[in-house]
Amino acid sequence: MNSREIWKELEIIIDQAKTAVLATADKKGRPHMRWVTPAIVDNRFGSIFMITSPGFAKVNHILAMPEVEWLFQTTNLDTIISINGTMKINRNASLNSEIREIVSTRLGTFWKLNKDPHDTVVLETMVTNSMLFKPLQGTKDIITF
Repeated sequence: MNSREIWKELEIIIDQAKTAVLATADKKGRPHMRWVTPAIVDNRFGSIFMITSPGFAKVNHILAMPEVEWLFQTTNLDTIISINGTMKINRNASLNSEIREIVSTRLGTFWKLNKDPHDTVVLETMVTNSMLFKPLQGTKDIITF
């Protein structure tokens, strides 16, 4: 298996599950996990995106420690992908609009917490490696991007 094949599996999972778990660490190294709404953009292979508020804690975590881990899974748990990478805050207005358009129907909870629709930033993860686990088949593929 190669990085493009894992990427295709990831696209399928995101289309199906529409959520993922993101793990960050604060400046003291304590882990923090939360459910988030990921997005993939066709012409940006190797990057995972999400929208957040610049005032949310995860932004400070990323500024202190940009290494993150993602966990994606199918609803029936037959495919699980974990991804490590480096996350950055991307303030590009065009990208922000594009990501918001992709995930707009899945941000109900986010808008309850972030009342100002203009107060958003994009968090971009540049993938460094991934693991595809198929528990029913007993297989694991670890790929460096």
